[in-house]
Amino acid sequence: MQVELPKGQQRIWEALVKYRGRSGLLPYPLELARMLGLDRKGVLQQLEALERKGLLEIQARGRGLPAVLRLTPQGRLKAGLGIPLLGTVQAGPLGAPNQEVRGIINLPARSGLYGLEIDGLSLAPWLRPKDISIIKAEPLSYAGQVSVVRVHDETTFKKVYPKGRKLRLESVNPDFAPFVVPADEVEVQGVYCSHFGGELTRELLEVFM
Repeated sequence: MQVELPKGQQRIWEALVKYRGRSGLLPYPLELARMLGLDRKGVLQQLEALERKGLLEIQARGRGLPAVLRLTPQGRLKAGLGIPLLGTVQAGPLGAPNQEVRGIINLPARSGLYGLEIDGLSLAPWLRPKDISIIKAEPLSYAGQVSVVRVHDETTFKKVYPKGRKLRLESVNPDFAPFVVPADEVEVQGVYCSHFGGELTRELLEVFM
C-alpha cells in the first residue's frame, strides 16, 4: 500500500515493522523511544501522525498503563502482512474493474499477489460470484491458463489461447461463447493462483470502509 511518509515517520514505521517481524507484536511507545534513543514525546507525536494516516491505532488503557499500538488493515498492507483486494472483475462479459485497494486478505503476502472478487458466471461452477481469486501479476505461462485480461480498456477473467497474432479468450462455463481478438489489443494483467469463498471469505477478508 502506497502511503508516503516523511523521514521522521518513516524511521518510526520501519522500527515498528522490524520489531513486529521479530516478535509478532508492536512495542509500547516508551519502549520504542528507548530503542531509537529518541524523546518519548517526539515519538508519540510521530505515532499520532501515523494514526491519522490510517496505518496505526493507539489504544489507551487507563491511568498508569502504557498505550498499546496496533496496525490497521491498511498498515498491515503497507508492512507486507497481507494480500491487497483490488476490487471486482467480470467473469463473463467484459467490464471495468474497481482497481482501488478495497481491503486486505489475511494470508501471507508475496510479491505480485493481489485479490479480486468474482462478478459473473463464466467461471461457474469452478468459481462463483463473491468468491475471492488470488492473482499473480505475471505473464501467461501456458495455453489455456486462466488469466485476468484487459481488452479495449475493459477487464475480464478468461482462459487464454495464443493463435498466431491473435488470442482466443474462453470462459470455463460452456454457456459463454469464446471470442478471438488481436494479441496487441490484449494485456494479461495476471494469472490465476487460487481462490476461496463461503465461510473462509468472512474469516480471511477485511474490506475497508
